[in-house]
Amino acid sequence: MRTWHRITARPPEEPADWSPWAEVFSDFGCPSSQVLSNPPAIEGYLEDAPGAAERASKLAERLRALGALVETAVVPDEDWSETWKRFFKPFRVGERLVIRPSWDRCSLRPGDVEVEIDPGQAFGTGDHPTTRLCLRLLASLPWDGLRVADVGCGSGILGIAAAKLGAAEVVGVDIEEASVEVARENARRNGVSCRWIVGDGFEPLAGETFDAAFSNIISAVLIRIAPDAAKAVRRGGLWIVSGVIEANWPDVLRVAETAGFGPKEVQREGEWLAAVLQRL
Repeated sequence: MRTWHRITARPPEEPADWSPWAEVFSDFGCPSSQVLSNPPAIEGYLEDAPGAAERASKLAERLRALGALVETAVVPDEDWSETWKRFFKPFRVGERLVIRPSWDRCSLRPGDVEVEIDPGQAFGTGDHPTTRLCLRLLASLPWDGLRVADVGCGSGILGIAAAKLGAAEVVGVDIEEASVEVARENARRNGVSCRWIVGDGFEPLAGETFDAAFSNIISAVLIRIAPDAAKAVRRGGLWIVSGVIEANWPDVLRVAETAGFGPKEVQREGEWLAAVLQRL
C-alpha cells in the first residue's frame, strides 16, 4: 500500500492571496496544494518515495519560518481517496459537458459529452473555482481538429475534456510524476489518446506549436512561463489561464501582454479569475 506525507500549514492570519504559500509547496515538489477552510490552511501531499521524508521536513521547516503552524503526518492512500469521494460529485458545465467521478453515475441528455475523472493524488476535479472557470471557458469554445497543450495538467481534466470535445491532439505536462500517471489513466478510462510528459511548464514542448494551451497554475508561475507560452501558441491561438487571484490579475496581464497576448475573455468566481488570452 502506498503512503503519503501530508503537510498542513496554518498561517498566523488568513492571507488575501494564497499564491506565495502555494509556491513554497511547489518549490519542495508539491505543486498540487489545496487551500482549506475552517480554519484557513493550505495542505499538500508528497508520495512516500526515497527522499520524500527529507523534503517534507524541509518544507515544514520553511513554512514554520514563515510563521505558520505546521502539522505533518504519514497517511495511507485511502485517506486521500475517501476525502475526494465525499466532496466530488457529478456536475454540468455549459450545455453539454458533464464531469463525473469514476465511482459515481449520473443521467445524461442526448448530445452530452461526459468526462470521467478519478483525481487520485492529482489536482483537478472541477470542484475548485479555478478548474471550474477553466472548464466554463473551455466548454464555450470550438475544439474540432485543434492541437492543444495542457500545462500543469494535474488530473488531466482539461486536456481530456478538450479531446472529448473534438481536439485532434492533446499533450499534457506536469512537474509531478504522480499527476502524469493519474492523467494517463484518466485518458484511458475516457477512451482518448493523449501524450503526457513529466516536466516543468512549457520547457518539454520547446519547438512545438499549438492552437491553444491551458495553464491552471498560480499567478507566480503564470508570470514565469508567459514568454514560453508565447513561443508555444501560434499567432491567433489561445492561452487559457486560471489560478489567478483578482489582485494579481494586473501583474499577470501585464506580463502576458508583454509576451504577445491580448485579453479575449475574462470570467470570475469569488476572488478567483480565469481568462482567454489570444496570441497577437
